[in-house]
Amino acid sequence: MVNIKKLIVSLSLPIFVTVVIPFLIVFYIENFSLFSLTILKIIQLIIGIMLLGVGVFLVVWCIKIFYNLGKGTLMPLSKLETQNLVIIGPYRFIRNPMILGVIIILLGESLVFGSYWIFGFDIFFFILNLIYIPLFEEKGLIKRFGDDFLKYKSKVHGWIPIKILKKEKTLNFN
Repeated sequence: MVNIKKLIVSLSLPIFVTVVIPFLIVFYIENFSLFSLTILKIIQLIIGIMLLGVGVFLVVWCIKIFYNLGKGTLMPLSKLETQNLVIIGPYRFIRNPMILGVIIILLGESLVFGSYWIFGFDIFFFILNLIYIPLFEEKGLIKRFGDDFLKYKSKVHGWIPIKILKKEKTLNFN
């Protein structure tokens, strides 16, 4: 049975970051219009839509894994946090695939709308997470999962898929 509260909480942050803020930027700051399409803008639009698709797929995949296997949500609230360390799916390749998915969505939106403002927000969001994740999120993961997280962290890069964790559902780092 789907827990509606967990589902709403899981979707609230990605929707706010990838829909609400870009909507406000495009329609209130930039006064966006689709009426001046050129061939380059059409190509930019197609690439942007493809990036949107990849980003949405990645975010939904991560949320599903967090909910089903992690037994929680992406929100760092004590009652909603994941109960299990998630190391499968996209988490085998990088430790932050959900944030990467959001960054890809924002990049796609910046192309679709031709928005330097959304692109700037995307860069700001990425830099913010480069600071937040090691200072706060990873410290919380160490407290909750201890050596298991430290072993996972030593084997899987945060942002670049350099090493790939063996495909398994349990923590066996031998």
